[in-house]
Amino acid sequence: MTQLMLRNPFRSSLTPSGFFDGFLEPRPEWFDRFFDARVDAELPARSWSPAVDVIEEQDHYELQAELPGMSEKDFEVKVEDGMLSIHGERKFEKESKNGGVRRLERSYGSFTRSFGLPDNIDRDHIEAHYDKGVLKLVLPKSKESRSHSIQVKTH
Repeated sequence: MTQLMLRNPFRSSLTPSGFFDGFLEPRPEWFDRFFDARVDAELPARSWSPAVDVIEEQDHYELQAELPGMSEKDFEVKVEDGMLSIHGERKFEKESKNGGVRRLERSYGSFTRSFGLPDNIDRDHIEAHYDKGVLKLVLPKSKESRSHSIQVKTH
């Protein structure tokens, strides 16, 4: 009589005995709980912070913030006490007619991003543009503070 033995490829002399035991067994109950978890829209939202790129050009700085799914009414930009701040809230809007939310991977809630401004910013001429979920701020450098080369003279 021949017996069929199942071999666990995750169990070897290199791993602690029993470390991966049960890994290849039928789906454990935690697996079903994880993928069948229902999320209540009334629960507190996970915090999030938009990604921001800051680029320096010769005559200005450019700040680009990703604000997907938001309209320009959902956030504000302020300059105060040498700080530029972007503050807003991305809200979860439940639109389900045939069932509840099964999984949420995007984050929602209030956010604030603040950046210290260099002294050479012309605060009166900062421009803001919002298109396709990206906020673009152009922060011009003041003319008197732009870098320039100085010729060195010899005697």
